[in-house]
Amino acid sequence: MALIPLIVLAGLVLLARRKSGDWLQALVAGVVAWGCLLAILTEGLSVFHAISAPGLAIAWTICGALIGFAYRTITEAPKQRSSLFPVDQDIADWLALCFIAASLLITFIIALFAVPSVWDALSYHAPRIMHWAQNQSVAYYQTHIQRQLWSAPGAEFIVLHFYVLGRTDRFMALVSWGAFVVSIAASSLIARELGATRRGQLIAAMFAASLPAAIAQSTGGEVEIITGMWICCFVWLGLRLLQHDDNSWYLIILTGAGLGLALLTKPTSYLFTVPFVVWFGTASFFKSWKKATVICLSIAVIALALNALQYRRNILVYDQPVGGPGSRGTQNRSHSFGSMTSSLIRNSALHFGTRSPRVNLALFNTVTAFHRTLGIPLNDPGTTLPQGDFGPVVMNLSEATIGSPLHVVLFTTAGGFLILLGRRRPRTKVICYIVAVGAAYLLFCIVLRWGPWNARLQLPLLLLGSSAVGWWIGTWRRQATRTVLTGFLTLSAMPALFLNPDRPLLRHRPVYAIPRDERYFAEVRSKFLPYRHAADYIAASGCRRIGLWIGWNDWEYPLWAFLQDRSLGRVVIRHVQVTNKSSRARQPERSAFSPCIFVSVNNWGERWAFSIPAGFDRVWQQDSIVIFRPTTELSSQVLPSYSR
Repeated sequence: MALIPLIVLAGLVLLARRKSGDWLQALVAGVVAWGCLLAILTEGLSVFHAISAPGLAIAWTICGALIGFAYRTITEAPKQRSSLFPVDQDIADWLALCFIAASLLITFIIALFAVPSVWDALSYHAPRIMHWAQNQSVAYYQTHIQRQLWSAPGAEFIVLHFYVLGRTDRFMALVSWGAFVVSIAASSLIARELGATRRGQLIAAMFAASLPAAIAQSTGGEVEIITGMWICCFVWLGLRLLQHDDNSWYLIILTGAGLGLALLTKPTSYLFTVPFVVWFGTASFFKSWKKATVICLSIAVIALALNALQYRRNILVYDQPVGGPGSRGTQNRSHSFGSMTSSLIRNSALHFGTRSPRVNLALFNTVTAFHRTLGIPLNDPGTTLPQGDFGPVVMNLSEATIGSPLHVVLFTTAGGFLILLGRRRPRTKVICYIVAVGAAYLLFCIVLRWGPWNARLQLPLLLLGSSAVGWWIGTWRRQATRTVLTGFLTLSAMPALFLNPDRPLLRHRPVYAIPRDERYFAEVRSKFLPYRHAADYIAASGCRRIGLWIGWNDWEYPLWAFLQDRSLGRVVIRHVQVTNKSSRARQPERSAFSPCIFVSVNNWGERWAFSIPAGFDRVWQQDSIVIFRPTTELSSQVLPSYSR
């Protein structure tokens, strides 16, 4: 049944292809329409607590039937040739095409073996999906990990449908891989709208396909690649609205949906889309203020409508539409010129770590010297998150912190070249585009405090930058220069493709050789045995109702995954003794619940401790995981023991 949403997606792509005549446009437009439909189905079924396999299957089947009917009523548009195939292919073009195909194939293979393994995925991205599936609703519930509630849910909505219909996490990474594919297509389409040649559109696609950060996230559990996909889709649709005078409602609705889906997936989208919203709105008003008013209001209404119910849930529990406890701590408390410059320098430096300690130290000393000149501390608490000070940046390939040095240099060079030569060779649209991307980066640095993982958050901007780089390189006439550059882009992507520390292909233990249970613990392998042994103990007890007390940022998902694999019946896990703001949530977990086992996980050493309920005793402990069972049952079973 997990294929039903994909069949509907294929129908939407075919429908868009019949209308546009171009496969790339059809792919991007179809995905945006599908994402909008998925969000509507999720929220609609959630109201009736009907997010179940039968409910989703019926809903998607009805949608598929309606799409099939619409397909027969639309007149087919003339076919167009794909922009990824230049008219006169040379060696550089064939190298780019082969690399794009190889990048997609390799990441697809890795995604088939990948499981959630990054910290964020195990603590709140994946667990919230399990609670939604258990409750058959996305309503807020009581939880010790409050990011499971207030964090933007767009990416998890997609995974939720495939999990409920397939009852497995084996294909979770394919959602990120699909976002990688669509981002590449959207980058090429943006370059086309900017006026790039066919060759420029191909280079834009290759730039996106070779981004180390995009490659790393295309098989993982972070959501920036999905955010980048929606932002690229929105920007492409917005450019088409500016380019074409017909301004059909079809295009307006898709543009609003693209913006709304981006906002629903990651709060950084508010920063990254503002410059483009201002640009598109201003340009539209200069053409016709009456049409612009209708279009802008329509897009805003559609985007906000897709987020309205999430805003409402958050206001009811946290008294604010976006964010929750601790989220405001990520914002800068100082907005002086020096603070802004400091954030700009440190965020940029995150991309330039190397394998050489001397080079890394030299870069660190340079950044330190800049701060000394500015007269501000290197790690000013007002602009730096408490989780880590700025130090020598080391090259790493983890999806949480990977940098993209060559791509940053190329975009900066392309932007400077095109802006400086703007008077001699006026290219208003591409210059406005570069300024919008740069303004989005400045907003990012001004608003958010610096953290060691900020390079990951910049991925949507790098995906947007690919179109400008493609436009620029597409104007080069010398084949040798383009061949050398495509060769460098190919080489820069090799480490991310083959040496990902969490999902390697060429190391002594490639991802396919690692037992599935161990793959969840790629970041901290020492946690594997405690979680596995705890799951073994619970499964042997026969208990299917688990009360969970867990630290605010501990790993919850391994318990779900292991217990689902080991238990024959339906396992219910609910958080207990919740005293934070999420206890205000009115949802299914308020119903009667009588755990037969309590599990306490406290890896972070929380100051408060689990209060042992009356009639329960501690029966098992390993590391910081403790299990409690009713006293009357302790002598009735012989269970595995791993306590120490």
